[in-house]
Amino acid sequence: QAAKEPAWKIERKEQEVKLADRIFVASSITQKSLLDFGIKPEKISVIPYGAPLDYFHPQPKPDKAFRAIYVGRLEPRKGIHYLLKAWRSLHLKEAELLLVGINEFPTGWLEQYGDSFRYIRSVPHASLNEYYSSANVLVFPSLVEGFGLVLLEAMACGIPVITTANTAGPDIVTNGVEGFIIPIRDVEALQEKLEWCYRHPQELAQMGQAARQRAEQLTWSLYRQKLASQVKQLAIAQIP
Repeated sequence: QAAKEPAWKIERKEQEVKLADRIFVASSITQKSLLDFGIKPEKISVIPYGAPLDYFHPQPKPDKAFRAIYVGRLEPRKGIHYLLKAWRSLHLKEAELLLVGINEFPTGWLEQYGDSFRYIRSVPHASLNEYYSSANVLVFPSLVEGFGLVLLEAMACGIPVITTANTAGPDIVTNGVEGFIIPIRDVEALQEKLEWCYRHPQELAQMGQAARQRAEQLTWSLYRQKLASQVKQLAIAQIP
């Protein structure tokens, strides 16, 4: 349904693109969508968003259980069905999959996996820090995502991530350093990375430290600085 945009909206987007001297996007996946649309590469600038360091920070984990967390809307576009298949097949002891967000699957669909995960419908954004900090890894297997701010939220909490190449993952995560980048719709890849995280707690903790360090480099101040600098250069170039 998300891909079925009305004609008036598509027409408006086309007009806006034609009017723009430069298009700023936050991720390479968004850049690719514009390139596929026929936009020239020199017209697009990629500047990743900043991490919310002011209100997301590492906290002590409250228990010793291994926990993988997903935060966001529960819908097919987010790849939740692949995550649930992967997790159920692993049969990990003293481990939990925690899903946080509004369920947008058809009524009753999630129930078939009811014994495989713990579900929290929705929480205030300010309280997400404690949920991230209760986990060992964030799993964000989205099929297509303009960015995915939850990645930076988790990283700011010192939590490594497993995500796909169709998010901002490739722009903010070095594969194997702050987390893992996997293909979309790949249940086996999800299984492999989740099991690796489960069986390598020390290495995973080091990934979490690297994730926090990376988040500290991706500040909103840096985002504003890069954006302002490029806008200024464009404005100067227009002066006759």
